[in-house]
Amino acid sequence: MNTTTRTTTVRRVAAAAALAVVLAACGGSDPEASTDSVPTSDVVVDDTPVDAAPVVTDPPVVTDPPVVTDPPVEVPTLPCAEYVDESGYPLVPCVKGVLTETLQRDLVKIYPDVFIDGLFGEQTDTFVKRYQADTGVEETGVVGEALATEIAAAGDAGEVPGADATGVTTPAEDGTATDEVPADTAGSDDGA
Repeated sequence: MNTTTRTTTVRRVAAAAALAVVLAACGGSDPEASTDSVPTSDVVVDDTPVDAAPVVTDPPVVTDPPVVTDPPVEVPTLPCAEYVDESGYPLVPCVKGVLTETLQRDLVKIYPDVFIDGLFGEQTDTFVKRYQADTGVEETGVVGEALATEIAAAGDAGEVPGADATGVTTPAEDGTATDEVPADTAGSDDGA
């Protein structure tokens, strides 16, 4: 036997032995053997060539998350030509529905002159702005969920914003008492 034949034979025997080891490890050498003995997820095959250079990747670039701002709320002009069904918060003038009626029921605990009709018209707008002024926030007339919750809590507690310890409301900067309702806004919100 010459050297080339011997080398080829040795390589074939080594390959067969390696295959037998792999099959035995995988449970494939014995047909009676269970294939559950070595899960296939434990067998790792590395196809990377030995002389290949390692792949270097750049680390991810860390950026600040985008600033999300709420779109500006369009506040309809009053009086309302028509009322649209509310679709949740924020509540703005010219909507109607259960949330508006709930807001009015909470406002009436603070300001007894509020008319409850489920319509966010001039009167409700006036009392919302009055509450905002009495609590020192910007008078927008827009009622978000946080403001609605605050109004409900103040009403349940019997708190009257702008009132002193005796329950007397303090005069506004223009000299009028803050519990006065403008004559054109008293009564129903429906504009009648």
